[in-house]
Amino acid sequence: MLAPLSRAASVALALALAFAAGCSDQITQPPTRLAPSVAVQADKAPFKSVSALEPLPGSNGTFSAAYGNNDLGQIVGESSSSGVYHTAVVWDNSAIPQALPGLPSTGTSSSAAAISNDGRVIAGTWSDAGTVYAVRWLKSNGEWLIDALPGGAGCFVGGMSSDGTAIVATCGTTATVWLNGSKIPLGPGYANSVNSNKQAVGTNATFDHAVVWNFSSLPATVTDLGTLGGTYAVALNINNAGEVTGWSERADHVSHAFLWSPRKSAMTDLGTAGITSGGYGINATGQVVGDMFPTTQHGGFFDHGKVVDLGFLPGYNSAIARSLNNNGQAVGWSYTSSGQTRATMWILK
Repeated sequence: MLAPLSRAASVALALALAFAAGCSDQITQPPTRLAPSVAVQADKAPFKSVSALEPLPGSNGTFSAAYGNNDLGQIVGESSSSGVYHTAVVWDNSAIPQALPGLPSTGTSSSAAAISNDGRVIAGTWSDAGTVYAVRWLKSNGEWLIDALPGGAGCFVGGMSSDGTAIVATCGTTATVWLNGSKIPLGPGYANSVNSNKQAVGTNATFDHAVVWNFSSLPATVTDLGTLGGTYAVALNINNAGEVTGWSERADHVSHAFLWSPRKSAMTDLGTAGITSGGYGINATGQVVGDMFPTTQHGGFFDHGKVVDLGFLPGYNSAIARSLNNNGQAVGWSYTSSGQTRATMWILK
């Protein structure tokens, strides 16, 4: 998993470089956030269930994580295939994952970041002898085939549009998108997500401002989304309505999950249960999942004013919810302080 970060702003880079999640067994942690004087209490609305997704068969079983899902119930992420290396996987309506094929090389690790809503395209990153590549997997005759994206060496995939036509990545310090397979540089920064309407989100080159790139015409234009009153903000996901979620520092130096609306052209504070919160996944209706810190890191659900602590798997002590589909299914992972990590699914309705 991603190594813990000491600087608040650098979480943008960590999330843009999603493949790094397969490079060590450290646990993803949020940036350092200061506690408010009075913690906001959340509505403890019930949800149906939380369940574990299995790691690869025959693996040591210490690591699996889910990064994306679609409305068909398919889930993608990565799982440990040994004590060191991680493999991109898909849970195709099964608790048992299927390993995705690699490039014909000596590659050792891979990670799947997103799956299209029709289940035909998966986007992710492949590692070969120290070099990473942006890749996609295409389903043909029931089999997944890997396809290296042109010019994808040194690029870490952050996300993909729901229709599978656009894949975003960070190539060095340049936000980049592949549109129908053609590579388009968006400009300096770190890209985390893209929608089907030629909009991508992430941070600027100094990691401190949440931005949206519009590449409906070229060169792409970039818009600063502002903050909740503080210095830093990170945009992590965008839906097809142009609504953006992430986290932003407030004037009191506490970071909260936000929802940025193009209609208001402003951020709304989504609140938290405990100290801080962050938004990581958003569905078509603007519901958000992410994390919050009542004690340790918990999965969180933000539904237009309602804040729900999703907790974590039984036997674990922390979790993060990373992706949310339109059928009330959220995915992410739960973990322990000793590094045991398990892909997790929450059924919210």
